[in-house]
Amino acid sequence: MVTVDAIWRRILLHEGSTFRTEDDEVFTFKIDGDAMIVERPLRPRLGKSQFLQALSSVPIEGPDKIDRSVFGASYVWGVLHDDRIRGRDY
Repeated sequence: MVTVDAIWRRILLHEGSTFRTEDDEVFTFKIDGDAMIVERPLRPRLGKSQFLQALSSVPIEGPDKIDRSVFGASYVWGVLHDDRIRGRDY
């Protein structure tokens, strides 16, 4: 199983890159310490802990299957299921 630290390093490498949600919504993000700030109007701030929670269940059919306690599930799903982030790990 891949670690959240390994995934977070990949996420850092792709800061500012374009990602998509399951509904094909395009977004980019910036990293601020252990948080991702999604470049959308409300600028949701997603902590590394959100990715840790979701990572234990990957691959996930869609964001609606992510535990409800994970904030920003659409964005978390979009990042974790992008080939640049998941690699060949799941």
